[in-house]
Amino acid sequence: PPPPPPLSPTALHTDDAGEQPDKKTGEDGESVKRTETRELFEVYVPSITEPMLVPHPSALYSSSTMVHAMRKPEATYVHEALRRSMVLSSAQMDMVALASYRAASGLALLAADSTGVGKGRQLVGFLVNEWLRAGRAGHFLYVSASGTLVADLSRDLQAVGKPLGFLHEPFELGGVTKDKRINKQVKLVYCTYAMLRSAGRAKQLITWLKQAGSTAAVAFDEIHFARSAKSKSCSVVCELQNKLPDCKFAFASGTAASSTRELACMPRLGLFGRGAPYSDHTQLCERFSSNSDAATECVFGCLAAEGGLIARQLSLQGCSFQLEQHELTDQQIVTHEALCAWFVDLNATGAFEEKMPKAQFWATHLKAFKALLVGFRVDKVASDVQAHVEAGGSAVVT
Repeated sequence: PPPPPPLSPTALHTDDAGEQPDKKTGEDGESVKRTETRELFEVYVPSITEPMLVPHPSALYSSSTMVHAMRKPEATYVHEALRRSMVLSSAQMDMVALASYRAASGLALLAADSTGVGKGRQLVGFLVNEWLRAGRAGHFLYVSASGTLVADLSRDLQAVGKPLGFLHEPFELGGVTKDKRINKQVKLVYCTYAMLRSAGRAKQLITWLKQAGSTAAVAFDEIHFARSAKSKSCSVVCELQNKLPDCKFAFASGTAASSTRELACMPRLGLFGRGAPYSDHTQLCERFSSNSDAATECVFGCLAAEGGLIARQLSLQGCSFQLEQHELTDQQIVTHEALCAWFVDLNATGAFEEKMPKAQFWATHLKAFKALLVGFRVDKVASDVQAHVEAGGSAVVT
């Protein structure tokens, strides 16, 4: 049968009572929902709109609170060469301008943009901008979640840095030589949070960054990997910020923090510490001990007003929704039945009768079948994505 017609964004939120007239206003349910949606979310309009800038490929929006709270960036904080290069969209240029504005005051910006806005490209843009503003000099550190993400950094450097001549020298994972010293020829070091936790690595990087003084800059991608105040990652990330007062910093994560408790790793945001409203992170959390959404929104709203936070996401306007069904192959059915039989036999051994072993058994059971069923769909997803890309579109797999 032909696929169902695409659903409108409002149709995704329609319930059985959606068409009943509102007793107070006389409006139908859909009109009320559309009004509420307009009040909760607004389109993000970039502030830096010089003629040479390109618009973002997709419309962006943010909560109404954030749209009105976020500080308007100034183009003067972006080097002219970067503004004229057309390697960043106007929305991405806003982040770079705010990050450099904050860095000039010894503070940092948190880019809490969602998938599709381009957090990695924005962080590279921030580093490139600091390099240009420092007369094409400096040492730069890029920290992310895993070694495999170095490929993403390489891609963003090719797209943003290469047109401007940023760091012709090759950079290495960890940026160290066999004798554990940082190669003098390397101006950009890529490091993971796990690498930062290793003995002596943070001390090496601090010494290396100090050599560049105020021309050093650090970009923390996926900063949520350090948001637990009791973790070693949080401790070492704070150590870098505290021991490098002249260094520039920027943070990025699509899931940065849901409460003030998760801000311990970012003292450079200026919410706590010397000269900040609260003496330390503990005092900040005690002040907002309720951890209510309203209290958290108040903190982030104030941070956005000072230029310390920017948060956008892709607009769903014009999107449609439909279900695609993957028919299992004969081999996949055989594999599924074999795994079922294997778990039945394993459970029959009687080795999982106690409370903890039983919990481990069923947790493993759940993970195994989840991985199997996701794996079954990979070929179809890859095929659909390839067809969409070949037709001139873009795809996000999440």
